[in-house]
Amino acid sequence: MSIAHRTLSVVLLLTLIGCFYLSSNQIGFSSYEGSDKVEVSAGSHPAVIVWAVLVICLYFALLYRNLHTELVGPAKMWRRTLSFLIDFLVVVLATSSITALIPLEVEARRVGHFEWSFARDYMVSSDSALWPLAFLALIEFFLYAVYPLTRGKQTIGEYVMRIKVLPPFGVDGRFTWNAAMRRVWYSFLGAGLWPYTLAKKVDRNRQTWYDRKTDCSAVLVDYKRGDADVAT
Repeated sequence: MSIAHRTLSVVLLLTLIGCFYLSSNQIGFSSYEGSDKVEVSAGSHPAVIVWAVLVICLYFALLYRNLHTELVGPAKMWRRTLSFLIDFLVVVLATSSITALIPLEVEARRVGHFEWSFARDYMVSSDSALWPLAFLALIEFFLYAVYPLTRGKQTIGEYVMRIKVLPPFGVDGRFTWNAAMRRVWYSFLGAGLWPYTLAKKVDRNRQTWYDRKTDCSAVLVDYKRGDADVAT
């Protein structure tokens, strides 16, 4: 296994954990209006934003570098689960820390000074215009998972857990956009409907129901040491 892969994976996981515990303030934006109470809050942190920028750079580096890999065999479910969780946490934290700057800036213009977090128990007219931020995060997560498939590459979580998703038509091929979106949609359903996924179990080839539905396979790979070149 590549030393660079091990080092990068450890650093990523440690910084991911550190970012969650770096600040006691909220990371992201939330708004709730009920019959008995109202809660509006937002927060971010400069260090988390720097981390998010570095993670975005890592994501695109994985997309545009040729990592020479060897197929080891089918990927086990625990690896696939951890891969999904890493991707989910990376996208949520990076997206929330950056998009939170929008309500923070709006609040700064309203009160006359900028703070890295705020919380209040009343609504203002600008709050209703910020609800699309939640849908933006969902779209970003979806595209985050789709785009690497169209390039025959890996997400950050897949890279860390040494997983690669193969298309129906060949080991080295790229997914078409339609096939990639279909694959990600069903894999998200598989994660969201996890009791059903667990009940269906995996077959002797370690394929889940959504693998068979999309005619794809998730395999374990090994990285050749010192064998990465910039893609042309």
